[in-house]
Amino acid sequence: MSKFSLIRSFLLLFMLFCLCEIKGQGKGFQVLVTTENDFLAISNKDENYTGSIKIEAQFPELIKWLPFFKYKKPEESLTIQRFGIGGLAYTPQNLAATEPVIDDRPYASLMFINIGNTSYNLINGAVLQSEFVIGAIGTSLPGNAQAYIHEHNWFGSTRDVPMGWDNQIGYHGSFILNYNARIEYPVFAGLNAEQKCNWLQLRLRGGAEVGNYTNNIKGGVKLNILNLNSGIMQDYSPGVPGTFLKKVKGPSPTIRMNVFVTPEIRVVAYNATLEGLLFSDHSVYKIPHSDVNRLVFDISAGANVLIKDRFFVKYAMYGRSQEYSGGKNFHYWGGISLGYSPARWNQ
Repeated sequence: MSKFSLIRSFLLLFMLFCLCEIKGQGKGFQVLVTTENDFLAISNKDENYTGSIKIEAQFPELIKWLPFFKYKKPEESLTIQRFGIGGLAYTPQNLAATEPVIDDRPYASLMFINIGNTSYNLINGAVLQSEFVIGAIGTSLPGNAQAYIHEHNWFGSTRDVPMGWDNQIGYHGSFILNYNARIEYPVFAGLNAEQKCNWLQLRLRGGAEVGNYTNNIKGGVKLNILNLNSGIMQDYSPGVPGTFLKKVKGPSPTIRMNVFVTPEIRVVAYNATLEGLLFSDHSVYKIPHSDVNRLVFDISAGANVLIKDRFFVKYAMYGRSQEYSGGKNFHYWGGISLGYSPARWNQ
């Protein structure tokens, strides 16, 4: 699947969605742009997980028969549908070498579209999220983009122009299909929509990824340290404030925000960006299965800010422990999300 077919597929599906009459629960629409890069962290280099970008649209559920997890009772839940397009890239530390860099992370990339749901239980504050990720690993676009960034010294980069993208996992492109799901459940509520500020909220998290891109199970906790006018939806669908189904008197608050810390343990059964393709692998260089660490620690911390229920900004720091024997002991990077809702949801 080429980069052009991915883009054409996205545009076609997006136009079909736009032609549909909105008959989902509620009304609204928002667009989120997220980029992650190790340049967005302190004293980091363009290596390992080097960056990604994703553009996603969210709207009330239009297609109800898709195989996604959701809460069934409309009076007690809200389901948001998501559709996005994006890409990501991994590189070794030595970018100047044209031959495979042994004992380092392989070049790897993914171009994808994602289609999914985020379903909220408005009674107990639980969240279900599931999606299909459809795309191609091993295409040329991420490597060309990275080379352009380095050639023109974007973000102040003085790193070499990458010369080894021909050695990436699944070079020339291989089809990827993954189904990912996650659940988040509050240990104690902490987020009463009628209160302006709650200082502490603890939530349990668990999830699984199945497909020929990644096979993982993971679990952890999410700690919200500060919640100012924030509801259960702000982390996932920021333009939909947690109070919008409750007819709160008076004007909506100008600012909603929360600060979060999310540690997780991930059990890795398979990772195509390290181990090569699941079927008919033709990768020039990959990490041996026996060298891949099957237990990985992931952590993220950051803040979400929503202004006038329309403009959204998020900054987060991410980190993960060593993924394979001889790899980087701990890799960290930063991410920024920007969002816009043309009108307040359900108003």
